[in-house]
Amino acid sequence: MEKLIELKNVAKVYKKHTVLENVHTTLYKGETVAIVGKNGAGKSTFLKLIGGLSKPTKGTVHLHKETGTPGFVVEQFPQELRFTLAGYLQHMGRIQGLSKKKRSSRIEELLETFEMVEFRHEEIISFSKGMKQKVNMMQALLSSSKLLLLDEPLSGLDARAQLEVERIFTKLKERGMTIVFTCHEERLIHAVADRVITIGSQRILKNERVQLIEHLTVIEANVILNKPLRLLKEKCTKIERHGNYWIFYIDKKYVNEFLAELLAVQAEVVKLYHMEREEI
Repeated sequence: MEKLIELKNVAKVYKKHTVLENVHTTLYKGETVAIVGKNGAGKSTFLKLIGGLSKPTKGTVHLHKETGTPGFVVEQFPQELRFTLAGYLQHMGRIQGLSKKKRSSRIEELLETFEMVEFRHEEIISFSKGMKQKVNMMQALLSSSKLLLLDEPLSGLDARAQLEVERIFTKLKERGMTIVFTCHEERLIHAVADRVITIGSQRILKNERVQLIEHLTVIEANVILNKPLRLLKEKCTKIERHGNYWIFYIDKKYVNEFLAELLAVQAEVVKLYHMEREEI
């Protein structure tokens, strides 16, 4: 596997407080890595060191030449932006030093990838949290970086928006993007991660490959149905009903289509998660 970033004997100290020490690891081209650990363990600091937003107190963080400048998706995206979507991306492209031709071309590509073409002239302040997170990811990818870093990408998002982020991750993985993200949600880790790095006690505790386990997506919803709709019935491995409370077990490749049909009949999606197929 082609190396993108190497961390050797890395330590980070803030005002005499050691956040990380003796960190050794390598990130490879095309892999998706989840960074997990308790709050305050140093996950965000780890991301900042990789992204060049913070310098190590000790040790080295080596980005191989072909990596380029990493794209960084912060946890707290500005909520009161008065820009239109296209205007904001143009603005961020200028800050990143992209030429007008390069900005325009890249923006069109990202609008297509993130299915946001129809919203290009709408103000970001009117967007849902899920749409704002898409914008957050788009600005990070303007420079065509091969490495995307995300700090808690599912934070504050509802089930549908979380699933959309998962879909985008999958699409970026298919295009060879290297993705590193901090996360508390096991659902996202099982769905997209190739490797999980666990941080605690100021160091890497575990660095493990994710086992390829076949998962189903489980959707629990309140909806008034006399019987399951055609799509619901055809795409489900199993359906449970408790009055107007339904539990659907489906293959994850049908999830977006499935959710659209549920929402079309005014369903209230209560929970969405993954489970191993063999557990059913």
